[in-house]
Amino acid sequence: MKRMYFCATMVGLIAVTLLISGWASPGSGQEQKVEKVVLAYSVPVPGSDSTFLFAGKQLGFFKEQGIDLQIQTTQGAVAAAGFVASGTVDVAFGTVEAVPGYVLQGVPVKVIYLYAYRPIFSLGLFKGGRIQKVGDVKGKKIGVSTLGSAAIPVLQYILKEAGLALSDVTLVPVGVGPAAVVAMKSGAVDAVMFWDTAYVNYMGQGIELSLVSSPKLQQAYAGLAIYAQERIITGRRKALEGFLRGLTKSLAYSTKSPAGATRAFGELHPEIAKNPKLEQAMWEERLKIQVLPPAARGQWGYMDSVHFENLLEVLHLGGLIKEKPPVEKLYTTEFLKAANEVDLSRLP
Repeated sequence: MKRMYFCATMVGLIAVTLLISGWASPGSGQEQKVEKVVLAYSVPVPGSDSTFLFAGKQLGFFKEQGIDLQIQTTQGAVAAAGFVASGTVDVAFGTVEAVPGYVLQGVPVKVIYLYAYRPIFSLGLFKGGRIQKVGDVKGKKIGVSTLGSAAIPVLQYILKEAGLALSDVTLVPVGVGPAAVVAMKSGAVDAVMFWDTAYVNYMGQGIELSLVSSPKLQQAYAGLAIYAQERIITGRRKALEGFLRGLTKSLAYSTKSPAGATRAFGELHPEIAKNPKLEQAMWEERLKIQVLPPAARGQWGYMDSVHFENLLEVLHLGGLIKEKPPVEKLYTTEFLKAANEVDLSRLP
């Protein structure tokens, strides 16, 4: 009896030790070490335009894959890319305009998962106003958040398609939030160039707008993605695969249940999500550019060369890069099979 009691006690102690040390594999029946993945979020404050990321963290989708996800906010896409290039973080999350520039400098940064297939920016024309099509903006004032806004290269591309140049319009920095609303309502600008979720906010304050974008970029564009440096891609492959599986489940769930995802985002960041109705509306707007293209055939994270060729056209036209790097150096699809090896049949 004493020997049996001793053996049972030892088994219990071993099980507890494994749980504490993070070797319990959720649902797999196999031992799996929990690994930390540090992500640079390309916005200073968590926002509902990325509801799925925060919902997935709150609901434990990353932990299910053995990943302890650490989200580090940054001052923008350029800063996030800088953290990846310097090796400070494992991956970055958001727009990818800075990636080609680093590649041209010889820094081996690559996109490993694409999750938005159109630009987040579009041209806003006031309903009932003098401007009803892109060609009408010649000689007019277009409001932007700042003169350094990433919306400007996309605007330049939209103008080019209409036979115009950036020099044909006057850019007016109007800020964001209340300042932008005042500028629009006072007639200080004839049109505006903002991102999708900002328009939800402005339209909710009585500003009626028609949104116009580039027909070509609407078909294929590397809008938002996950990217990493080559040494992380090769050296932390299993951790990245687990992270991307968690991301896929987060996207699938948040697409299926915007309300549930918004609720989870609010639980994680109650100091931000104080207006659930507005937060959900912004997330639903962002979902429009995240719809998988038919060519994806349901594969989350899907991407091909056309998405990046169009991105390079925009950046080159806008003068953000002096030459175009080889497209194949910008992305890799080697993680997509593993990223989709997650059971989505039983989402919450």
